[in-house]
Amino acid sequence: SKYSKLAALSCAAMLTFSGCVEHIDEGARFTFVGNTVATYLEEQEQCSHFVEILTRGEQIGLMKAYGQYTCFAPTNEAIEAFVAEQYNIWNESQNNPDKKEIWTGVVSPEWTELTDSMCEVISRNHIIPKMFLGVDFSGSSIPEANMNGRDLTLAFTDTTYAEAGVPLINSTAMVIEEKEVENGVVHIVDGVINPSSSRMAALLDEYTYFSVFLKMLEATGYADKLNEVED
Repeated sequence: SKYSKLAALSCAAMLTFSGCVEHIDEGARFTFVGNTVATYLEEQEQCSHFVEILTRGEQIGLMKAYGQYTCFAPTNEAIEAFVAEQYNIWNESQNNPDKKEIWTGVVSPEWTELTDSMCEVISRNHIIPKMFLGVDFSGSSIPEANMNGRDLTLAFTDTTYAEAGVPLINSTAMVIEEKEVENGVVHIVDGVINPSSSRMAALLDEYTYFSVFLKMLEATGYADKLNEVED
C-alpha cells in the first residue's frame, strides 16, 4: 500500500542517515596543531607569574580558545617590580598628609598577594581581541583597545637601546620576544601595562597644588566635562 511504501522509504532514510553519522571523517574536524597563547606561555619559565595571574583572573581559558588575540606577556621580573612600585605609591600616599590616598589596587609588595579581581584587571590590560604582529605596529597607538576598553600608546626605541625600532607599549613595556601561535600572537615584554583608569578631574583632585584650579573648573562646569569618557 501507499503507507507501506512510505514506511519503507522512511526506514531506508533513517538507515542511510545512521550510516553517515557512524562514518564521520574525523580528519575534517579543526583542532589546534600547535601552541595556543596559553600553552606557549605555560612553556615560558620567565612568564610563569603571568600565567598564574591569567589563571586567577579567569582569562587563561580565553587564551586557549579559538580566535585571534594579541597578548603582551610581562616577565616575572617585570611583574615583581610593578607590584612593588604600585604598593609603594599607595603606601606613601597613606603617610603623606598633603595628598589624598592614591588607590592602586595593590596593598602588598608581594605579587602572590594580588587579589583575584586585580589579577583580572592586569590580565585584561594585556590582551587585545585582535591579532597584531610586530610588523603591524605603526603610528602612535595600537588601533584596537585592550579588553578593559583602554587604548594603548605605541612608540619605538631609539639607538640608546641595543636595537632601534623595537616596539614600546604604553611607555613602559618593551617587546623583547614575539611568537605567532595558533590563536594569535604573544609579545613578551619587559614591563607591565597599566593604563590609567582615572578621569581628568579626579586625577587633578589627587594633588593639592591644583586645588584652586579645580575649584574654578567645578564652578564653571568644566570639571564634569573633563570627567566624560571620550577625550
